[in-house]
Amino acid sequence: MMHPLVQWERLLEVNESRHSSDVGWLDPLVLAELAPLLAAATTTPDDAVAGFWEGGSGQKLPTSAVLELPDRAHVLVQTSLAEVGDPDWGHTLRLGWRNGQRTPSLQLLWPEEHAWVLATEIDWDSTIVAGGRVLVDAILADGRFEAFEVRHDDDLSSRGDTVNRP
Repeated sequence: MMHPLVQWERLLEVNESRHSSDVGWLDPLVLAELAPLLAAATTTPDDAVAGFWEGGSGQKLPTSAVLELPDRAHVLVQTSLAEVGDPDWGHTLRLGWRNGQRTPSLQLLWPEEHAWVLATEIDWDSTIVAGGRVLVDAILADGRFEAFEVRHDDDLSSRGDTVNRP
């Protein structure tokens, strides 16, 4: 059953999350559709930061700025919401994708003034957008996205899905 803490491997009745093709990956076409909503929710749409896991797509990027998080380092690059609104934008960063093809994706994105943050954890099957009420409501109301509201203390790990048992 679908619900805010659903885990795809539970719905698919498999024991390994890697069976889901979307684990840790934000489709550039979905990001392109989300970009205008994100841009409308910031005063700095032309000044954003994208983070790529150093062990994945970040390996191909220059490491002038690195964000160290627990168990994950991310290479940071400057971008804009207009740029990520183009499904081919990763090609300009030398990540190699074009036309929304399956490729490594960004894990973090935020505007300079920190109005919101987008995060795609490499081991999870969801992308989280944390922001103001207007942005959250816009995403939830937009039929292009399969979106659910979660609270800051919800368990998004595989143990958090208490509805769909393994």
